[in-house]
Amino acid sequence: MAQPVAAEQVVLFVPAQTPESLQNIGFKIVVTGPSNMVCVAERSEDLVSWQPFETNACFGIERSIVDRTVSNLGSRFYRIRIPH
Repeated sequence: MAQPVAAEQVVLFVPAQTPESLQNIGFKIVVTGPSNMVCVAERSEDLVSWQPFETNACFGIERSIVDRTVSNLGSRFYRIRIPH
């Protein structure tokens, strides 16, 4: 479990994942943030072009975000963006 967060902090955690879970479920990221914050999960294959794939409100609890489009593309990068 992630530790409690400060008012402006978002914590990301990537749990252990197997090739089978990536294929059957997708790539999972766990996000914890303040209850009044919106988080946009984005993915990239080159660290230049980023695509949003899920937007969630943080509720002060852990929230799972899953990229179900994982395939054999090679490297894929993830980030959480906080819109202003």
